[in-house]
Amino acid sequence: MQLKHIYWFGYYNNSVPSIRYRALQPLAYCKTKFNITYNFVYPSYHPLQILHFIYIYFSALLNRKQNSIIVFQKIYTNGIYARMLKYLLKKQPHGTIYDIDDAEYVRRPVDTIHHFMNHCSACTVGSAALKAYAEKYNKHVYLLTSPIVYHHHIKHQKNTEFTIGWIGYYGAHYNSLNTYILPVITQFPFPVHLIILGITDAAQLDALLVQFAPYKHITITAPLHINWLDEASIYSYIVQFDVGIAPLLDTEFNRAKSAYKMKQYLSCGIPVTASPVGENNTFLKDGINGFLCNNAADFYEKITYINELNQQDYNKMCRAARAGLPDFCVDKYIGELIHVADNLLLTVAP
Repeated sequence: MQLKHIYWFGYYNNSVPSIRYRALQPLAYCKTKFNITYNFVYPSYHPLQILHFIYIYFSALLNRKQNSIIVFQKIYTNGIYARMLKYLLKKQPHGTIYDIDDAEYVRRPVDTIHHFMNHCSACTVGSAALKAYAEKYNKHVYLLTSPIVYHHHIKHQKNTEFTIGWIGYYGAHYNSLNTYILPVITQFPFPVHLIILGITDAAQLDALLVQFAPYKHITITAPLHINWLDEASIYSYIVQFDVGIAPLLDTEFNRAKSAYKMKQYLSCGIPVTASPVGENNTFLKDGINGFLCNNAADFYEKITYINELNQQDYNKMCRAARAGLPDFCVDKYIGELIHVADNLLLTVAP
């Protein structure tokens, strides 16, 4: 193994999921398991964070550690932070990676994104759609699916009240939910407990409660205040689901997503119903660990089917869901990142 150190320049702090799941958690795991050290930096106006950035930046620029790589994660702005990173890339081009797990080029100016894709030694991406896009700008593109950290929350049996669950940024996914799921839930003839994790606005919560108020057989749980940094508490919510839902409208942005919520469900051993969009097709094995659903009627049919499974057949589907974990665990992600880094360090002389 060539890699000894990682300089990781993030686009934001740990309040955003992709920083936690593609950077901070894997880097900490890598340090513990392989003794690969790292520096993590993100843009900030806080004086201490600015000093930290300056120290790490000039360390990488002027006194870069041997057998190190530099990762620029999802940089898309053209402010001073991005401009300084462009200069660092110009002066230290070897062993550099541009990492991206969303189709930011759909909603952001593309100049900075294309600059890093063009000039880094390689790109690492979170989906096949992103790989196809990045390959137009870089010959060395690797798909590293966003990983799940290990946890001990595993589904064992269905709840007395059948529970449908969803996790994500509610505001960004409301159209998908309202197209495929929310109206369907009112049609189920059996009691339903709906858990929504990701509503952060009181007005959105009030609107959801009003929408379901006429339906006395439906119970809603949607906590407004979740500590997203407490990974164990997140999975303690998810493991309460009997089925996880992952509806997605078929858009360019959604096709490039990494199916992270599906991985969270499956890691708990929870069957999934999902739209056949992007990476959902990679991790969902139709009829084995869940079902692909093309429209609202499919979601109704397959969720009803899962509700009617006896405990033995439900447990079989749960085991199949959990069995997919090696395909998206942190060990797989770190192993692939080290492989990419070692290739860069071997083939490009400092």
